[in-house]
Amino acid sequence: MRTLKALMVASLLLLALPVKAQGQTTPPKSANAATLSRTIGQEDITPIDLAGTWAYRCPCLVFESDHAASTLDHNLAVRKMADYLGRTLTQAGLTAGALTLTFDAEGNCTVGAGGKTLEASYTLSGSTLTLTFPLLKKSAGMNVSQGGNGLQVGMRADSLLAFLQAIGGESAATERSLGSMGRMMNNYGGVLLGLVLTKQ
Repeated sequence: MRTLKALMVASLLLLALPVKAQGQTTPPKSANAATLSRTIGQEDITPIDLAGTWAYRCPCLVFESDHAASTLDHNLAVRKMADYLGRTLTQAGLTAGALTLTFDAEGNCTVGAGGKTLEASYTLSGSTLTLTFPLLKKSAGMNVSQGGNGLQVGMRADSLLAFLQAIGGESAATERSLGSMGRMMNNYGGVLLGLVLTKQ
C-alpha cells in the first residue's frame, strides 16, 4: 500500500507545474498552464496607472501575502489548482488576446470579449479594483497590481465567475470548476485566481 501511495505521489509530482522565480511573472508553457505568482496589490494603483488598453495574456495564481506565498508556493494541490485554472479559462474562451480591458482615467472601462463590447465602470481603492456592469447588474472585485506594461489581477472564485458571466464566458462546466476551486481556496487561505494582461 505504501509503495502504491509513493508511486501516486511521484506521478502527481511529474504533472505539477514549475514554480516561477520570485518577483517575476512568466508566461505559461502551454495554453492550459498557469503561472504561479508572488504577492500583488501591496501598493496603491491610480486611474492614470490603469489608463489604456490591456490584453489578456495568461492565467495565474496570486498570493495575498508573503506568508501565503512562502507557505503555499510549493504546495502540490495549489500548483495543480493553477493548471486547473488554465484549463477552465481556456474552456470559457479566454485565450491569449481574446479579452481586452480599456480604462480611462474617469472611471470608465470597455471590455472586449468574444466579438462583443461591454461598457463598465470601475472604482479603485488602494489596490482593489471593482468593475461594475450596470446593464447586467453584476460587479467583480479584484486585487490589482501594475508594473511596466503588465497588469495582474487576482480574484476570489465567485468574483471570477461574476466576471466570466458578464463577458459571456460562463457555462455550467465553468461554474462547477470555479466552485471546486473556490472550495480549495477555502482550504488554502491567501490564494487568488488571477489574470495577467499586457498593455497594448
